[in-house]
Amino acid sequence: REVGLELYYRMLRDTINNIQNKKQQLDKDWSPVINLGFSISIPKDYIKDLDVRLNIYRKISNIDNPEELKQMLENLEDRFGKIPSSFKNLFKIIEIKIIAKEVLVKKINYSKKGFVLEFKDDKMFNVDNLIKLVQRNPKTLKFLPSSKLFFKNPNINDKNVVEDLKKLLLIFKKN
Repeated sequence: REVGLELYYRMLRDTINNIQNKKQQLDKDWSPVINLGFSISIPKDYIKDLDVRLNIYRKISNIDNPEELKQMLENLEDRFGKIPSSFKNLFKIIEIKIIAKEVLVKKINYSKKGFVLEFKDDKMFNVDNLIKLVQRNPKTLKFLPSSKLFFKNPNINDKNVVEDLKKLLLIFKKN
């Protein structure tokens, strides 16, 4: 219920901004789209109360740094017990989103061969360093049209694909 209302207000604000010919969104008011192909949810049998689940979703979506995310995960484990894997996946996705936003990656899609990363507004974070990184790793990184980058993950069948993606994003951030 609360999530729907927040989305409604955001859509209303965006429409008003468009009508007034203002900038559609503030630079900080965007969120990367992450499609990794696995379940992300708070299971009903883990947290039975719908209002509590919605409140937790809202709190998680407002987190903007990995330390705060880690703290929330610890607090939830203390409060509700061992965290189910689909719920842990949600935290992994949020952590990827936080880092992706910092390096201007607006979309990440998972495929059987690797990941396709799309950069925001055709802007790449530290372009010169990114070009050098791709040149040094031609077997795993490749530029694609429309400000996209393909990351061929050698461990694609491994459970660590999300960790590998996170490491790549952290390399972007460092360079």
